[in-house]
Amino acid sequence: MLALTALWPSGARAQGAGREARVFLEWLRKPGAESCLAAEAAKQEVEKLLARPVFATSDTDRRLVVSIERSAEPPGFRAKMTLFSATGAPLGSRDITIEADDCERATEAFTLALAIMADLPRSPDEAPPAPETPPARETPPAREATPPREVPAPEARPAPPPLLPPLLPPSRPSSRIAVGGGPAAASVARASVAPGAQIAVLFEPAGFLPLFGGVLSTARPYTTFESKRGWLASTGVEAAICLPPLSSHALSLFGCVGPEVTLHAGWGAGFGENRAGTSAVVGGLARAYLRWTVGAKVHLFATVAVAGTPQTLEVAFTSRSGQRRIAFETSPIVPSLALGVAFDDYLRTDRGHAH
Repeated sequence: MLALTALWPSGARAQGAGREARVFLEWLRKPGAESCLAAEAAKQEVEKLLARPVFATSDTDRRLVVSIERSAEPPGFRAKMTLFSATGAPLGSRDITIEADDCERATEAFTLALAIMADLPRSPDEAPPAPETPPARETPPAREATPPREVPAPEARPAPPPLLPPLLPPSRPSSRIAVGGGPAAASVARASVAPGAQIAVLFEPAGFLPLFGGVLSTARPYTTFESKRGWLASTGVEAAICLPPLSSHALSLFGCVGPEVTLHAGWGAGFGENRAGTSAVVGGLARAYLRWTVGAKVHLFATVAVAGTPQTLEVAFTSRSGQRRIAFETSPIVPSLALGVAFDDYLRTDRGHAH
């Protein structure tokens, strides 16, 4: 558990003793953060920590504005705190994010930050004016005394802004992995679309580029002339490296490239020979992966890919007259589309300890 006294700078309490400011609190919980601490509960926790009245609604010296919202990257809750003087001058701000599935786990950190902000010592601009010193009595100058030299007044320097102590030690980046699946479609053979399904794995290691792996399987029947019917099942396996994502709120877009291998299996009825067969082709693939975060560990995805290979596969048969006929042929360029839901997990979340 973090100790509150370990987070105040040395001497801060002594400097502010006897002249603590009364604070007016503006507390806002945005959509998604309704389970976070309410304003009245936050006031009680802070005044319990500081062991004195802190907040008021009139005759206040300061205004503290707090906004809490749900964060997508990393998934958790973010609190933005800004302290203003009675004249509206900013005195300091704090923006913290806590990785947590439930806002109750972030309550302690938010309350601690709120107590530190509310208890900042007064700045020189806020301090009451010093009492006036009565003028000294005038004494007649001594005879033949040397007139005193005028000493220039020291140059006035603006008071430095208040320094906020670090709230929490920086957290080490955590690796993130997502596994999901959903329906898919691909144009494996020329001028036709085959339905199927895709399994996708997105791995975001700490300190390295994201990696994508996936399996896409499709199957489709094909009717040929002379009452012949065939099936083509295709399964592609890929491994790709991705650029850092473009992110905006809950949306993230990944661009990935890498090799892929597709295994084709064909079979049918009404053929005189070669009723079944398999073949594999090797090529490359470019993929766009769009992630939409809907929960702390759940996101929806849509992905579009284009695979290319110089190899093609023909499904052929021999007619009754002995001639070789081509039933259908795979395409060297295979576009695909998939939609689905994925589940996220963080492999490591290490935090330091306050001292």
